[in-house]
Amino acid sequence: MAGISELDYLLELDSSGIKSHYDGNAMNQRIDEWLSHPIGSIADDPAWGHPFAALRFEPQSQNLEAGIEMAIVGKMPQDVKGLVISAVRVVYQSIDEVYIAITHNGGNLDTRISLKVVR
Repeated sequence: MAGISELDYLLELDSSGIKSHYDGNAMNQRIDEWLSHPIGSIADDPAWGHPFAALRFEPQSQNLEAGIEMAIVGKMPQDVKGLVISAVRVVYQSIDEVYIAITHNGGNLDTRISLKVVR
């Protein structure tokens, strides 16, 4: 992966201004931003973002975990520039929360997201 840099999508500050992230951390910023925005929430690109809102009322199951994994593998690389996913794992942590582990060309990202309040 060529060197990439990304400003913090939440515009967090450090002593030099808006935090910058590089290489694997920059790709993790891009992934975090994608996971934080459902389809239709970006005015200039309404197709950009995750499709999880449609899944939030589905019953918790291994089939739904696999469906979320397929949604990530199918849609995220189209939206996130330069992303190559090599592994994804989704596991329910509670009735409305899933743990997501993504291995990609810049490293790994482990996070939890709520399906209850999909932004």
